Amino acid sequence: MSRYVQKLIDQIRRETENESVAEGIGIQDEEFIQYINDAQFHLQGMITSKHSKIFLSEELYSISSGSTAFILPDNIYLDNKIHHVEFSSTGNDDDYYTLNEVSFKRRSQAEGSPNGYVRYSGKIELTPKTSTNGYLRIIYTERLPNVELRRGFIHLTTQVGTNLTKLTSLVSDKYYDLQLFENNDYISIVDSNGNLKAKKVKIESYNTTNGDIVVDHTLEAGVTISQGDYIVGGPFSTSHSQLPESVERYLIAYCSWKILRRDSSVDSTEMMQELQVMGQEIVASYALMSDDLQYIPLLTDWVDWSTE
Repeated sequence: MSRYVQKLIDQIRRETENESVAEGIGIQDEEFIQYINDAQFHLQGMITSKHSKIFLSEELYSISSGSTAFILPDNIYLDNKIHHVEFSSTGNDDDYYTLNEVSFKRRSQAEGSPNGYVRYSGKIELTPKTSTNGYLRIIYTERLPNVELRRGFIHLTTQVGTNLTKLTSLVSDKYYDLQLFENNDYISIVDSNGNLKAKKVKIESYNTTNGDIVVDHTLEAGVTISQGDYIVGGPFSTSHSQLPESVERYLIAYCSWKILRRDSSVDSTEMMQELQVMGQEIVASYALMSDDLQYIPLLTDWVDWSTE
């Protein structure tokens, strides 16, 4: 995991000689944030196009008889990057079987055991409809969360069971930022290392006098928001890039290149060439994540060894 994004911005300012900044003077932090996120999105795209299994994640749906369409995870890459879909009527790992993607024209409105799925408009639809209760497991490419500055330090929380109803972030705290409310309808909550604890937390109302933020959000099982956690703007954001620390240099170089171009610096051409080489080297380093022995995959479910 990379460092807190403010530290990256400070380093980029030094490298590009843009350390002088004040209200309305110099390049503001928001512009650096935009370029760092552009770099992260660009790099994930390059890695994913070459190595499709790097950013895989899993979503499990409990479904009932007659169910058809399900909304895909909101953090799926490009809103549709599905790697694998499985169905099980029991939920036991041994009972899951693969569903094949079919065209929209081949979907069936009948009920039975699903053998395929259709993908459209941010949804996935089983075909045929399941005639029993069961479980749907989707393996997908996860989009990296946006990188954002800390906009509030959590001092108090109000939580009933798994329902989070209020956060208090002191107005006098150095992290408190009114832009959080002016620019965002949703926030995310992270710990001091940027680990995402709650995403898509909707802001219902806020009080700029006492720092109370009224929310209505159901936390995932086992998650507790506590004093010392941070607020960042946006529905799917973090304060630290989720890319490895070894890749941090690309985010810095990309942002520096954009800033130098903005300043019409002659150094931007040399920086661009360095950036291209760095990107190719990073993508190549993902080519083989394991040095363990890889066997040739068996594509059939059953083999009659007596004929061998």
